[in-house]
Amino acid sequence: MVTGDPPQVWTGKVSVFNEEEFPFTWVVNFMSPLCPSKTIGREILLEGMRLYDESGDGDLAKAAEILGLQNEEEEKEVEVEEQEVVQEEEERETEVISNSTAVPVGTVEEPDPFDSEKAKKYIDMDVLKDFSGKQFKGKVQKFLPKTVVEAEEDFWEIRYEDGDEEDINEEELLKIIDAFAKQEVGGGGGEGGVGKEEVVEDEEEEEEEEEEDVVDNSEEILLVGKHVMKYDSVTGQIYSGKVMGYDPDEQKFECKFRGDKDPSPKTNKLVENLSRGLVNEAMKLSEDSDRDADQARQILNVVEVVLEPELEPEPEQDHEEVEFHSEEMNIIGKKVMKLSDGSILMGTVNGYDEDSNTWSVKWKDHLGFAGEEDLSVDALGEAIKIAEESENDPEIAMQNLSLQDDPKAKKYIGKVIHNIYEDNEGEHITEGSVIKYHSASEGEDKFWTVQYDDGEAQDMDEEELLGMMSPDGFDGMLLFKAFGGDLYKGRVDNFVGNIEGEEGDFWHIVFEDDDSEDVDFYELVDLLEMYDEVNGDLEWAIGLLRDRKLEGGGGGEGKAE
Repeated sequence: MVTGDPPQVWTGKVSVFNEEEFPFTWVVNFMSPLCPSKTIGREILLEGMRLYDESGDGDLAKAAEILGLQNEEEEKEVEVEEQEVVQEEEERETEVISNSTAVPVGTVEEPDPFDSEKAKKYIDMDVLKDFSGKQFKGKVQKFLPKTVVEAEEDFWEIRYEDGDEEDINEEELLKIIDAFAKQEVGGGGGEGGVGKEEVVEDEEEEEEEEEEDVVDNSEEILLVGKHVMKYDSVTGQIYSGKVMGYDPDEQKFECKFRGDKDPSPKTNKLVENLSRGLVNEAMKLSEDSDRDADQARQILNVVEVVLEPELEPEPEQDHEEVEFHSEEMNIIGKKVMKLSDGSILMGTVNGYDEDSNTWSVKWKDHLGFAGEEDLSVDALGEAIKIAEESENDPEIAMQNLSLQDDPKAKKYIGKVIHNIYEDNEGEHITEGSVIKYHSASEGEDKFWTVQYDDGEAQDMDEEELLGMMSPDGFDGMLLFKAFGGDLYKGRVDNFVGNIEGEEGDFWHIVFEDDDSEDVDFYELVDLLEMYDEVNGDLEWAIGLLRDRKLEGGGGGEGKAE
């Protein structure tokens, strides 16, 4: 960055971002006693960052040359060089006059902008950009020089994972490259506040060393997302993959590979932590072979090895499952357990329906609420397995399931789903059941998988699930409801259906003080959500209710008689 009068070039480091002011400003600490620190705006900051890159990572002499800042001796040397150039051109003109086939003076072949170092610098780099709150990954496809696109600056073409494309300048490109790199390595935080002006020399040296470390790490992070290839002499395969992350402590790159000839999904994956030198070799092999395994073998002069697929061992026959399908085996009276609304329910098998091939189970929780449920073969097998592995101990069962932090995980497993659809033949209802839960990942909500009787499967979120669940599927679910400032715990007793004079369906709720009332679907969902929000903790729910009353005023409705 240029500071002072006469102007001089200094390197510096951004230490503080002032977001309380507008327009925003940044504090830069310079490595010079003449200008220890300076507060600058956004435009000057970007100009300084661009100068740092163009000068070769902080070469002061090259930066001064770019800006035209030269001392008197350098100016004299430049004048002498210019005179020599003029003299050479005059001599060349004389030669041109005497030789009609000579190239006209001043004709210089324009360099190819697509073959420049800048053009190749970002190609194939991975990026991450936010569009309306949702993040999309992409890759740099091509370089668009300003002379071609007729713009004031160069652009790069980006193609995102959803097929969309856009052209962006270098400033915006660096931001989305950095966003991808931070996501891959876990992100990075900012540094501390500004140091005092009375800084001792050893603290300044520590800051300079810290800055050098950050620059080095930044260079390594830029390799995240690069394509790599390697040869494994043991398996005879060419492995292709990507650099997935960088560990600054170990100074190693995590690379994930997949073999090109092994048909077995269990053995064709490879994860290795490579040094910078090995990563450079892997990147070079990928580039030289154009990511083609056969070309890579030719370059390395290795012979292709064809691997035979491993035979999958026959699964051991589940003795319990055989017993389920055996008419001679009577499992009535067997103990079962399951997770429901964040707590373990204990039950007993008390009947079997041969027509539907389901078992009737009577459940009981720690509050004494009882209910019956028909389970399929798979659901019953899971319930028996939980009980046996925990020795019928609810606490051990909860530990085994490791679901204390996500009580909704098993809440809907086994629930019956009715999917109503229409076609040319009229309206149809397909019945299915919830078979699997998927926890929430970054940028996505949790969801459940439903298996229908016709063999089809569907993933749906909680809102869809509640809207399609069988009305009696709510039976036994726990809830909280406020009456006159007090909070009561209850459970869904049964499905009522239509009530004369009212619209929609209703469910009968029984509270812990034996009072009861009927609620419609929308109120039922709200009461269930309140219970889930506090994970069934009554004291937490009372505190939450108190806070909401203070914010919104007023109390709950009167309790039904």
